[in-house]
Amino acid sequence: MKLSNIIIIISLVDLERGVCQAIAEVREVVPGKFHEEVTKMYSWNDVAARTEIVYQRMMNTTSLPLMERLRRYYGCGIWAGKLFCFFVAIDYIVYVLLEWLFPRDTIDLAVNFPYEKYQYLCRHADQKNSKDQ
Repeated sequence: MKLSNIIIIISLVDLERGVCQAIAEVREVVPGKFHEEVTKMYSWNDVAARTEIVYQRMMNTTSLPLMERLRRYYGCGIWAGKLFCFFVAIDYIVYVLLEWLFPRDTIDLAVNFPYEKYQYLCRHADQKNSKDQ
């Protein structure tokens, strides 16, 4: 059985009850205390490291040809697939128009980021923070 074939029926009464309960719970939250709890849950160094992993994976992937992407989007549903294809087509037209108006070879390239120096500074900052605590 495909997951797309599963239908979940929720009555409006159940939906309303759930939303009202969630709103009541949110009203009881003290913003300052909630902020403190959230700051304990996340480490910005960890978030940055995970974001960097995602960017590295993205940079190592190859881009699919336009027709293959359109074929995949078209298979996303009766209406959604056609809508996705429409937006991809519009996006591609805008891309071609921008390439024509502002050719790639006339745009200055960004300087390579000093990644090794950045990693050294991050390690140094982490070591300093661990010694301070």
